[in-house]
Amino acid sequence: MRGRLYKFLLESNRVFKQEIEEVRYLFLPKNRIQKYHCFYNAILIKKGDLLFPNRWVNHKGTVLMPLETFNIEDYEYMFFPNLLVKDMQKALDPYIDIQVDEDYTSVLEVEELPAAAEPSIREALKNEIQD
Repeated sequence: MRGRLYKFLLESNRVFKQEIEEVRYLFLPKNRIQKYHCFYNAILIKKGDLLFPNRWVNHKGTVLMPLETFNIEDYEYMFFPNLLVKDMQKALDPYIDIQVDEDYTSVLEVEELPAAAEPSIREALKNEIQD
C-alpha cells in the first residue's frame, strides 16, 4: 500500500525538500513548473528596429518571460539603460537634439533616428556588451 502511495505522489510531480527545524516536502505538478528569462530594467531591441526606438521593448522592474514564448534570436541587442546613458547621449548628440535619461523615456518616444546615427549607436551598444 505504501509503495502505491509513493508512486502516486511522485508520478507527474516535482518534489522540493525544505530542511529547517523539521523536514517538509512540497509536491508540485511538473506541468505547472516553467522556466523563465528574468529581465530587470532592461531594453531589448529586435532585429531591424535599431533606428526605431518606439519599437524597443522596455522592461521596467522585473519581467519574467516563459522560455517557450521568448526567442533570444529575435533580438539584436539587450542592455541595461542606466549603465549606458552617457555613451548613448554621446552617440546621439551629433544627430538629434535629445536628452537621454536613465529610463530612456525621451529616446523611447522617438519614432525614427537618423540613419547616420546607426554606427555610433551600434558602437555604444557594443561597448556595453563587452564591458
